[in-house]
Amino acid sequence: MTETKQEPEPAEVKKEPEESEPVKTREEEEDLHRDKDEDHLTMKQEPEIIMVSPTDRNQRSNQNDSGSSRGKDLQKSDLPLCSVCGKHFTKPYYLTAHLRTHTGEKPHPCDMCDKSFSTRSNLIRHLRTHTGEKPFPCDMCDRSFSTRSILTCHQRTHTDERPFHCELCDKLFRRNSHLADHLKTHTGEKPHPCKLCGKSFIQKVNLADHLRTHRAEKLFSCEFCNKSFVHHCSNLARHMRTHTGEKPYSCEACGKSFRHCNTMARHMRTHTGEKPYTCEVCDKSFIQPSDLARHLRSHTGEKSFSCLTCGKGFTRQSSLAVHMRTHTGEKPYSCKMCGKSFRYSSHLSRHENSHR
Repeated sequence: MTETKQEPEPAEVKKEPEESEPVKTREEEEDLHRDKDEDHLTMKQEPEIIMVSPTDRNQRSNQNDSGSSRGKDLQKSDLPLCSVCGKHFTKPYYLTAHLRTHTGEKPHPCDMCDKSFSTRSNLIRHLRTHTGEKPFPCDMCDRSFSTRSILTCHQRTHTDERPFHCELCDKLFRRNSHLADHLKTHTGEKPHPCKLCGKSFIQKVNLADHLRTHRAEKLFSCEFCNKSFVHHCSNLARHMRTHTGEKPYSCEACGKSFRHCNTMARHMRTHTGEKPYTCEVCDKSFIQPSDLARHLRSHTGEKSFSCLTCGKGFTRQSSLAVHMRTHTGEKPYSCKMCGKSFRYSSHLSRHENSHR
């Protein structure tokens, strides 16, 4: 029987994290922290793995109808079966490797560190974190990657392919791991807790960022103000725009420019009329979640912002800031014609009318 084309080592079934490389970009760090998900992607994408389970049998059937010859004659009853979870595999080796996900067995140790792995292919991929080898080049740019699955995900940044679909809100994602993380925003699940302070996070990479705040580890510094950031390509790059004034995101409807893409996305709703955040009490809708949060206080009567001087409470932080001027005497609004200052902008406007 002709065997399907394989990589030198059978693709792994056990999900193993790899050792982190020195941080270069956020994308690379996310790749490292998402190794478990990438292993899952490999199982789904690489031709050498054919795993049939009750949930994906229909999908396999559809693939066969479209011309795929893999698994055409597979009879489920003839396939090796996992007695623990009921999954079927096309080869006994894949079942053996899969069983280690239940037993925790890791018979493949790394000679360069004390880590062990459930499959030899997992070990080989881990060894690349020591050697720096990246044998999978992108044919659309000059980047290379340590695994084929990470390369496949990267290539979608060129094609903008987003094959993973959220059934709850219709958003599309380039990676299955991105979809899995996104689904946690619907469920509220935050499976990565900080052992130092108890704060929890949706993604492991966010926990890693947070842990640096405990270690005071700041990898990238601003050359203008010496403020430091964990990631160069996200936090620092965004911060630099406050110095340069760069606003790279432009609204096609009105031409207004913004420093951040999420700010532009919110602005676009003023043109489209989209208000995705709805109050469950009165059905009123809002453009952004902070507007909804403020509105909800009108129902609950909650006054989250209290004056430390007199104890008066306010529903908005901006209202508290205005109130504080009664204690500090601050008058930030000055008349350009006579220099008189005022505590409130409305008072300045009335005063300016007296000059006309």
